[in-house]
Amino acid sequence: MKNVYKLIGFIAILAVISLALSCEQEVKPPVSLPSLLEVADAPNFTSTFPERKDVLSLFSEKDQYNRVVLPGVSNLQSAYNGATGGVFRANLSPLTPSSANRVSGKVDFKDATTTLLSGLTVNGTTSGSLQVNGLSLADYIKNEVNPSDGSAYQRFTEKGQNRVVKRSAKVTFAVPALIDIGSNMKVGGVIKAEGKRNSTVTLLDLANQEITSKGNYETKYSVVWTVDNGTNGAKFRFSYGYKSDSSSKKVSGKSFTEESNFEVYDNTNTLQYTFNASEAPYNTLSDFVVSIIDGQWDFATGLSN
Repeated sequence: MKNVYKLIGFIAILAVISLALSCEQEVKPPVSLPSLLEVADAPNFTSTFPERKDVLSLFSEKDQYNRVVLPGVSNLQSAYNGATGGVFRANLSPLTPSSANRVSGKVDFKDATTTLLSGLTVNGTTSGSLQVNGLSLADYIKNEVNPSDGSAYQRFTEKGQNRVVKRSAKVTFAVPALIDIGSNMKVGGVIKAEGKRNSTVTLLDLANQEITSKGNYETKYSVVWTVDNGTNGAKFRFSYGYKSDSSSKKVSGKSFTEESNFEVYDNTNTLQYTFNASEAPYNTLSDFVVSIIDGQWDFATGLSN
């Protein structure tokens, strides 16, 4: 009988150890979700709250983003280019082959507005850098064979030379009161977007114009948004994250996605409907968030402008 008790005790110990090990081996998601925004930051709508079957199509009307988010992106891009372009060119003028091999820029936005759309403010930071290794920035520009062709190998003259480009942005678009964007469409709320992109290109063989590249990209956004099309109105809330890694040497890439529940609220800020990842239009905003990052100063080609 004692042996039976010993066996039971041994099994119990094994179970505890197994549970402890499984907890230690839990892996965090490759991309983390941004925090959900406050529903109260989305203004109230005036039309009828729709049935569940009609609510997703209300959010997916992309024209609202063409009229609201893109003017903000244009404002961000113009200010960024204007603030950094002159600095870059000024820094480049005294360069010699033995001087600097890195240039960077950063712009902070505090309640920036755009004349393209009244009622929209933009806050945030955008930055980027270009670094070349094995040569100077002056040589990097001088060695360019065809300025209209962005191929990296045209700026490199020796095996092992490379360039590293880093970009990042963290931007908040705020429309605190419903604004009329035409076609009976009114929208408002908050969109917080952030992302970063890093890439490295290295020359392997000049004669054969052979290069290798690797990079990673990450984008996240959190949304609380009111849409009123004159017939129906609702408030939407969700967050989304995406990350990818790629390498030409491995001829492979990995990507990861994380989504919160897609929530729909009424004017009392009460949750009415919840949709999962397979049902909801999470990607409606993706193109616009990507343009925030990629719409910056083009460090790879802009230096010679």
